[in-house]
Amino acid sequence: MDDDVDPAALTNPPSSVHVLGAGIAGAAAAHAFAARGCEVCVVAPNGVADGASGIPAAAVRPRLWRPSGHSVPDAELLADAFRWTSRWLRETAPTRFRACGVLVCAVDDEDEARVRACAENPATADVVRWCAAADASVRAGVELPFGAAWIPSGGCVDLGGLVRDLLDAPRIRVADEAPDAAPDLVVDARARIEGGEVVRGQAIGVALQTAAPAAVLCTNGYLCPPGADGITWLGSTSTAVTKARTSGRPTTPGCANALTRSLRWPRRCAQPPPRGGSSACGRARRSGSRGSASRPTAAW
Repeated sequence: MDDDVDPAALTNPPSSVHVLGAGIAGAAAAHAFAARGCEVCVVAPNGVADGASGIPAAAVRPRLWRPSGHSVPDAELLADAFRWTSRWLRETAPTRFRACGVLVCAVDDEDEARVRACAENPATADVVRWCAAADASVRAGVELPFGAAWIPSGGCVDLGGLVRDLLDAPRIRVADEAPDAAPDLVVDARARIEGGEVVRGQAIGVALQTAAPAAVLCTNGYLCPPGADGITWLGSTSTAVTKARTSGRPTTPGCANALTRSLRWPRRCAQPPPRGGSSACGRARRSGSRGSASRPTAAW
C-alpha cells in the first residue's frame, strides 16, 4: 500500500467532494460522486465548459494503433474507454450524441498503409474495420480518394451541452471559488498535462452550400456532419503529447487542408471566408478554448 494513502479512505467513502474544473472531466467526476450520494462543489472560476470542453461537436472515437508483438497498455485502456463511453452516450445522452459513425481517413498512399494496419489490428476488431476508398466514400456521403478505418459505433457529441447536463443534477453546485469548509476529497480535473500546458481545443462551424459528410471524417482533426441547425463543425484538440504522436500526419489547423485535399466539395471554395462574413461555402462561426495559441481559422 502507498504510504501516502489513508487506509480509512479505502473503506470510508467521502461525503463531500470539491472538483476543480468544470470541463467534461470535472463534470463526469462530479456527476459520478453525486450519484453515489456525495455533496459536490465544482470550482469553476472561468465558468462551465469554458475551454476545449465547450466545443459543440466533438468526435468520439478510439485511438487506433498498429499491432505489435507486445502490449500497448495506454492504447488498450483508451479502446476500452471508447467501448464504454459510446455505449453510455447512446443510452443516457441520446440528445447530445449522434451515432453517425467515424471514418479515420487516409490522405495519401503512405498514410493509407498506416491507417489500414491500424484498422486491421485484432485488438480492436470489434470496433473498427478497414474500408477501401469506394466503400469509405459511400459511408462518408462524399468521395474519398483513399481508404479509411470505419468505426460504426463512433460519432460526435455536443460536448458543452453534455457538460451542462451532467452538472444539472441533485447534490451538485458550481461555484467561482472553493468554499471555506474543507471537503473529504479534492479532485483536480483541470485540463492540464505535465509541465502545466493547457489542453487546447478549437473548432470552426460552417453553413455549407454544397455536399456535407454523413459520418465524422478524421485526419489529425475532424469534420462532423451538419447538425439540426445546418452547421458543419471542423475541430481539433491537442496537447504536446498528441502533437508528438501525430507528427507524421497533417497538423492543426492543417487538418482542414488535409480534408480539403481528401474531399471534392471544398474545392469549390478558393478563399477562406472573411471574419464574420461568408464565402461560396457559406457562413462561418468559430469556437475556441481559452489559452489557445491563436484563433481558429478555416483552410479551404
